[in-house]
Amino acid sequence: MTDLSSQASIWRSAEVFEARHHELHGLLNCAGIRVLNRRVSLDALELMFAAEYLGHFLLTNLLVPALRAGAPSRVITISGEGHKAGVEGGAAGTIDFDDLQAERSFSVFKQCKQVVLAKIMFTYELARRLTGTGIAANTLDPGFTRTGLIRNFPSYVRLLAQIRMALARPQTPEEGASHVVWLATAPELEDVTGRYFVQRQEGRSSPECCDEATARRLWEVSERLVGQRFGA
Repeated sequence: MTDLSSQASIWRSAEVFEARHHELHGLLNCAGIRVLNRRVSLDALELMFAAEYLGHFLLTNLLVPALRAGAPSRVITISGEGHKAGVEGGAAGTIDFDDLQAERSFSVFKQCKQVVLAKIMFTYELARRLTGTGIAANTLDPGFTRTGLIRNFPSYVRLLAQIRMALARPQTPEEGASHVVWLATAPELEDVTGRYFVQRQEGRSSPECCDEATARRLWEVSERLVGQRFGA
């Protein structure tokens, strides 16, 4: 079992995989965590950023050689609409390089937006770097789904979430997973890369996601945080 918030755990998992397998045909990045107050990982990084974004960045890059060997292969990273303006309240998500780890000021909503935006920008940058390798990299918003993401929140927050779910009629985990399976296996998507999907339709992410200079800077900062350079 891999702890996506721990870089040591990710390295061990990648080493175990490579010792047992030479090829990888599909990788799903779907770790998620929500905390109301700032917490840090074993690597002293803000927990949501570490688990939801940086862990995926590190694991994916460590497994790129296996993905190349298994091409055509696919990388799918779960994201969502939360990075957009007006979704979950407030402005659109941005990458705050001056306070990436929310050390100065922590807001669960702001940090969630930044993390989702980072995952989408990572997907687009990964797709650019893997052009011509046979590895497709796409990101997916599976839609509002009933999960246990806030199971550790206070009871009053869980109650409000239950009311929202009752009104919105979220899909079941099985229904949400069906969109992942489609994106991972549909023959017509074999050569499709660098796209944002909402369930089974191509969607449009926020304009901030398409800033290539910011995406390259985020990639370089991420490399420094994991202590490893990746050509992808």
